[in-house]
Amino acid sequence: MSVDSAPTSTPATITPSLPCIVYHTPPGRQVRPAPTGCTNPDQSLIDGGWILCYNGKQMEYILNTFLTANETPYRSWAKRYPDRRAMGYLCTYAPEEVIQAAGFTPVRIRTGPDLPTQAEAHLQSFTCALCRSALHQALRGDLAFLSGLVFPHTCDTLQVLADVWRESFPDLYVATVVQPLNLGSPSVRPYLVAELQRFRQSLAGFSGRPISDDSLQASIRLHNETRRLLSQLDKRRSHLPARNFYAAVEASMVMPREQFNPLAAELVELLSEKNSERQKAPRLILVGPVL
Repeated sequence: MSVDSAPTSTPATITPSLPCIVYHTPPGRQVRPAPTGCTNPDQSLIDGGWILCYNGKQMEYILNTFLTANETPYRSWAKRYPDRRAMGYLCTYAPEEVIQAAGFTPVRIRTGPDLPTQAEAHLQSFTCALCRSALHQALRGDLAFLSGLVFPHTCDTLQVLADVWRESFPDLYVATVVQPLNLGSPSVRPYLVAELQRFRQSLAGFSGRPISDDSLQASIRLHNETRRLLSQLDKRRSHLPARNFYAAVEASMVMPREQFNPLAAELVELLSEKNSERQKAPRLILVGPVL
């Protein structure tokens, strides 16, 4: 995406009251509503495939979108994405592509800000903080928007939590996916294929529609694009404050990927256009426990 100087005149349908930057958009590219500051927010596309970004706030708009998605409480997810069905998952090993192909938006459940007091009756205090926090949020009603939850068997606590979840929420869909551990075994590939196929059939039965090969391939392409864009952002992270970079990463776990990817692609292009010279100020990194 190239940045050109603003035209001397604008079409009659758009009357900006602020200075603007004009970004050329390739034909066929999806265009979202204009960011705050546009006097006609529903008219962001003009003849010739241009988006007007008023007051030069396009990057700010994208970063704020990621921050808002990241900081929005789970209980407000359904209001933010009213046309979506959410399927929660608790670990990177969850097969997001299968969830997406079944018609759900994969939403990663993260540790909440509160002490997991409501989980104490079900899990020991020495168990994983993520699992205790997830159960606490669910018992409090924060995760009521989820259609179900997927548990990869990545630790003993997650394995136990799946059983606790079934007992605590009997009407909720709960699935487990057991990944192979001995990756050097010749039976790894056929086992993993069979396990993913079992999960595919289980999720299709719950959703009420088959998961076709075409929808699965489309989902794989979508999520591979998300990973590619995150890799590109990582290469340009020196141009972003750490808060914004990690907000983008976490937004990719909770936003519909169809909405995240175009914004991330545009952010990558905007960062590519910035001066490659790094800032002179010292750069810091904080190291500590994840949970």
